[in-house]
Amino acid sequence: MVTQTSAIAGWRVCDPVRKKEDEEAGMRSLLYQHIWLYRGVMQILYRGRAAERYRQITQLVGSDVHSVVELCFGDTAVAEFCKGRGIHWEGYDLSENFVERARALGFEAHLMDIATMDRFPKCDLIIMLGSLYHFPHDLDTLFQKIFEASPRLVLSEAVLNLASSGGLIGRFSKIMTDAGSGPEVFRFSRSTLMTTLQQQAERLSAEILEMSDRGREIIVVMQRV
Repeated sequence: MVTQTSAIAGWRVCDPVRKKEDEEAGMRSLLYQHIWLYRGVMQILYRGRAAERYRQITQLVGSDVHSVVELCFGDTAVAEFCKGRGIHWEGYDLSENFVERARALGFEAHLMDIATMDRFPKCDLIIMLGSLYHFPHDLDTLFQKIFEASPRLVLSEAVLNLASSGGLIGRFSKIMTDAGSGPEVFRFSRSTLMTTLQQQAERLSAEILEMSDRGREIIVVMQRV
């Protein structure tokens, strides 16, 4: 896979024009290769209310927000909301398929592992939905970059996971959520997620403005003080 360097030093960008997949792309779950499968799984997980979940998220985008960066965006529901409101949206994802689809729809999408970025672009709001578990060993760095780039974060994270189950169901779920680095083992519980968010808020002089426990996931709004 050929890489190129963007105008901001330290960003490693995988060139989506080159179709040859590297080892990570070969390992990646089908879930992240086909939008129809991704949407189908989301509908199952949210019991047919995936669209309602996105509405709950976009309701947290305030009238003072003019630019949004979405990390690990997957689908383009938030991007479409932003387009309708005249809000500049910029998205980052590790799935070539998701990025190419977003670009085909006219959105500014980048094929990139956010863990390799030195910093995120400045914006009014960063959104990250259901993806924090991918970075269990980089949380300090990730939150540091988030609040250096934006004063506010909207984050959702599942706390009831099939991947936490035992047996075949748990094993299959770990494989299905492989974003390219092998089956995902780590998951948050309610207590570990809230402890993590409170620790990061204290460390970075931020506060949790809103918290909504939706059953299988928790949605929070954090703001830099």
